[in-house]
Amino acid sequence: MITLFINLLLLNPFVTTPEATTLTIRFENIRFHEGHILVGVYKAEDSWSRRTPEREFIISKQDIVDGSLTVTLNDFEPGFYGLAFLDDENGNEIVDMGMVFPKEGFGFSNYYHRSISFPKFKDFTFNFPENRDINVKFRYLKF
Repeated sequence: MITLFINLLLLNPFVTTPEATTLTIRFENIRFHEGHILVGVYKAEDSWSRRTPEREFIISKQDIVDGSLTVTLNDFEPGFYGLAFLDDENGNEIVDMGMVFPKEGFGFSNYYHRSISFPKFKDFTFNFPENRDINVKFRYLKF
């Protein structure tokens, strides 16, 4: 009887499960093949202001062609996201800082940051799955 109930539940078209989906990211302006790309996934202004991502990914740079790389990330559920990226050239998984500014490249989801201050969360958020394709152009500061 329990087995029949479970089978009926699994076949019921009205039973829903969270939908896992895929996000495609195209990186441009990657200067170095060494190291890897760090990804911080943020879902709220609060987590961005504390620099505590809800998820993190490490992306290999082995398939870079002419400074560009396209990757897919899995298991994204519908919602608003903001992604921050670091071109971790030396692979130490931290932001290496100069006197004031980062020594390594950085970028944000569908947003090229031109200022020297941190962007606001709303600057680089997007609605998923309406936006399944993200573009990132790395910026490198040399002062």
